[in-house]
Amino acid sequence: MSWMYQRDEVEITVEPKQEDRPDIDQFSLTCTPLQKAETTLRLIRSQGFERVMIFCNTKHMCQRLCDEYQRAGLDCDCIHGDIRQSQREKTMQRYREGKLAVLIATDVASRGIDVDDVDCVINYDIPEENEYYVHRIGRTGRAKKKGVAWSIVSNFPEKAKLDEICKFCNFTIAPMVLGEDNTLTPEEVKAPPAPKRRFR
Repeated sequence: MSWMYQRDEVEITVEPKQEDRPDIDQFSLTCTPLQKAETTLRLIRSQGFERVMIFCNTKHMCQRLCDEYQRAGLDCDCIHGDIRQSQREKTMQRYREGKLAVLIATDVASRGIDVDDVDCVINYDIPEENEYYVHRIGRTGRAKKKGVAWSIVSNFPEKAKLDEICKFCNFTIAPMVLGEDNTLTPEEVKAPPAPKRRFR
């Protein structure tokens, strides 16, 4: 298509300026798969976030998490591909107006969301594509405000994927520990054991 319709085409690439990059602190929390929903809920409530976006990789998980959090009394709703467009627009309007504290979404359903004052983005599921991570956390830290992004890690494949994202995007994601009293402390990263010397 490009070859047929374009003549003397020119590609223009604009390099991002350092001062234009959003100011986003990035953290991760490690827990077991069974603790994932509870850990995320504790994080939201203990940190006092007023407007949060939670991202899931599938429609099923998005709806399941929303139902669970609504039963727990959290002011939340969700948008995904199985929800009618009219209902999605109503949910988004409530979120934009500050009448909804937590929005749970899939990557596809969240396209086009433009809300400036999102306090925190939470990756409930680690995204399958590196670019999705950049798009997700870019929902916070807008209009020169400080943003926070959290990734909830519950198994080795998710940890490996998050490490790949760090390398690909040149990000620093600080691992943290959420204590029983809901205090956050840096996780002690253990150095790999020294290789054993073999004697012949």
